[in-house]
Amino acid sequence: MLISPYASSSQRLYDKISQATSTPASALGAPTVASRDSATVTLSVEARAIQALLQNKPDEVNASSAAGFNDFLARFGEQTHAQGKAAPMLAELPESADPARLALAHQAVNFVLSKVGQPSAYAEQSSQNPFAELGRKSLSRIAFDDSGTFTSAERSAAHQEIQAREEDFTKAVKAQQESLTRRDKSYSAFWQQLTQTQAQATQLAEMTETERAWRGWGTL
Repeated sequence: MLISPYASSSQRLYDKISQATSTPASALGAPTVASRDSATVTLSVEARAIQALLQNKPDEVNASSAAGFNDFLARFGEQTHAQGKAAPMLAELPESADPARLALAHQAVNFVLSKVGQPSAYAEQSSQNPFAELGRKSLSRIAFDDSGTFTSAERSAAHQEIQAREEDFTKAVKAQQESLTRRDKSYSAFWQQLTQTQAQATQLAEMTETERAWRGWGTL
């Protein structure tokens, strides 16, 4: 059976995060501790800030986001490559005075700048992807949310993490196909079809309705 890398530590972390309080991160004081399946994890301020933003957002098709997503990616890429930290889309800030929320947005800017070989815009923040530990579906919810809840840099950072995981997943599928074919070459075509079908079902289940619409995959 195909094992999805999406159901790894990042997904388990999001499962734990999803049980956290939705109180604004700056008002939480010390990080809370959540338990699941006999494992304990301390939730960071950043993780709780992300969860507060994702909570109570229904998973339904956003036709405008799906239709405009390619254009969004193209405009963002053109600006960041040509203008670096002076890109207008990188100047976006969330409508929040919460330090944790602002730190999240700043880190996303630093990350996308690092991917185009540009120096950080916010020296006090990391240039690591702030969404690297989120589950695949949460990444999809961020990337395809054009409501203004997330900045363009945050949406891009989420999409870049999706792309990285897609590449890893594709490699894992090919490796499994090769392994099964080596066991029994007479069933090579069957193994290819079986693993590809499983892979598509796994990917489909980890996408939001809007991402499915964008990819033309239909609903779950």
